[in-house]
Amino acid sequence: MAALAGGLTRTASAATRARRGVPGDRLRVAIVGAGGRGGDDTADLAATGLVDIVALCDVDERQAADAFKNYPDAKRYSDWRRLLDTGKDIDAVMVATPDHNHAIISIAAMHHGKHVYCEKPSRTASGKRARWRASRRARAWPRRWARRGTR
Repeated sequence: MAALAGGLTRTASAATRARRGVPGDRLRVAIVGAGGRGGDDTADLAATGLVDIVALCDVDERQAADAFKNYPDAKRYSDWRRLLDTGKDIDAVMVATPDHNHAIISIAAMHHGKHVYCEKPSRTASGKRARWRASRRARAWPRRWARRGTR
């Protein structure tokens, strides 16, 4: 997950300043899909010391109960659209939902000006692939960093 934090920061200097605790240089990350696999990824991301987990989103509160308990200061959401609409203090979004939701949530987050980390696959169906390409062509999310990873 250190690579995740490095990918989200885009520059080594930002990561270095964050380790030193310079105010304002820590990434404020929202997690969409905070339960299950997302809970593991969230713990790994938080362990880097480079981020603040500021929002957690999961449609199943029982599934995300551990994440909600581990990050009591994070805002809670059950709808990722509401998180993106109201999350003005969010720098980046980690998408840890089932595969069929990856592309639409990632694209929406970039349209809201957020950097995105999403594990593969983000484009599993031809319709999603077409939306992804159309969105890129429209340059609706310039200068946003998107990274897909595997573990």
